[in-house]
Amino acid sequence: MVDKNYWTEVFDDTRYDAYDPHVKGEGPKEYASLKNLTGRDWNNDIQSVIMGSGATVLAYKDKHFKGTGIAFAPGQRNPDLSQLNLSNHIESMKITCGK
Repeated sequence: MVDKNYWTEVFDDTRYDAYDPHVKGEGPKEYASLKNLTGRDWNNDIQSVIMGSGATVLAYKDKHFKGTGIAFAPGQRNPDLSQLNLSNHIESMKITCGK
């Protein structure tokens, strides 16, 4: 059974703009590339993120979990990744369950 709180939602615009493309990924799962995430190329196209209350996400600037990485905590919301120098700079991620 998959816990419904183990997810991350990514947006291609700041402030979680639901009118622009966005997608929710459930964990636990590893995405070595975001090139074909739900049929769309999300590499370097993420500007804001929301974490489910049970998900920890490790996001990386390069494919295959390489380059600078950052951890997002369960329940964390970031409306503008440019504040972390990550806007449009994420190419892979790992969604894990728990803290």
